[in-house]
Amino acid sequence: MKILHTSDLHLREEDDRRWQVLEEIIATAANEQVEILVISGDLFDKDVNAEELRGKIRPLFSNKDFDVLLLPGNHDAVSYREGLHFGDNVTVFNKFDKQVEYPKKKVRFRGLPFEELKGEALLGEIKLIDEQIPADSWKNIVLYHGQLQHRGYLSGDFGKEGKKQYMPLKLSYLEDTSFDYVLAGHYHSQYRAENFNENSFFIYPGSPVPVNRSETGPRTINLFNPHEEFEPKKSRHELAVKYFEKIKIFIDPTKKISPIKELKQRLKEFPDHCRGLVEVDGFFDGEKIGMNEEKLRQKLDELEKDNSKIEQIKFTARDTSGITDSELYKKFLNRLEEKELEDDLKEKTRKLTLQAMVEVSR
Repeated sequence: MKILHTSDLHLREEDDRRWQVLEEIIATAANEQVEILVISGDLFDKDVNAEELRGKIRPLFSNKDFDVLLLPGNHDAVSYREGLHFGDNVTVFNKFDKQVEYPKKKVRFRGLPFEELKGEALLGEIKLIDEQIPADSWKNIVLYHGQLQHRGYLSGDFGKEGKKQYMPLKLSYLEDTSFDYVLAGHYHSQYRAENFNENSFFIYPGSPVPVNRSETGPRTINLFNPHEEFEPKKSRHELAVKYFEKIKIFIDPTKKISPIKELKQRLKEFPDHCRGLVEVDGFFDGEKIGMNEEKLRQKLDELEKDNSKIEQIKFTARDTSGITDSELYKKFLNRLEEKELEDDLKEKTRKLTLQAMVEVSR
């Protein structure tokens, strides 16, 4: 059995970029000959969007060679009330006791639809699900939408949800359960897989389309066979959809490379579907290069218009106007070089001093 797992599309309207990514995921599911498409929450951005799009989404999920399993997330928690039809091939896990079995494949699915649960209440639901799973050789897969409390997971990586935690779960809640996989949603940043039992994995696929510009890096889905040894690197499947990548250009007056040239070189490394979020910072001597702050900004604007790989440019660099040639700055550099300091610390000290001298000169 082959499973395609995704989440957090946050659909708002038909035929926009997010809708097109959903169509690409469905095409990928067909091309990869998957049997199950799992969407672990937040298919819709708001419940009102689900109401508006339900009729339009039915054709996408109908007459397919694979089943679609949907889990409510915190953004569309009440979108899946009983009796609603999302497509001929669709099952919605809108209750904790709902179970879907595939006897020929010996795979069963259970769901943890989003609710305002935490701590002991959530742990109790997990234990209840585990108690209801027979002791057999089947693969047991649980769908979950919420925030994993684990090292390396930052609140900003779960979308712009603020400080509130949504159905927070610890890996310790899953230890000693009979779960083989937890297919999760709510984490936007990137693909992540965590091992919680010997051969059991908790997996976030990452949002398949950037919901905001802070979500950088290639967009991915989770594509795997539950009966084969799970390997995160192999199951992480990159989509050919537009994504953002940060580019930081720091202009150093002691180096001769042009910021325009450096930016062009960096952009050449990007694939066609990548867009740069460019930040140009640092210091330059306008008198030496014959270009003040206004003219450099103008050059960057022209490049932004001409190069489709640039999404935006933030310009914070400052003109030192001859400060780097001053006797005071040269004396400082000589004294700094005499100090027995690590190179990184010297570089940081030099930049901070130059910044201070620029501010004082204004």
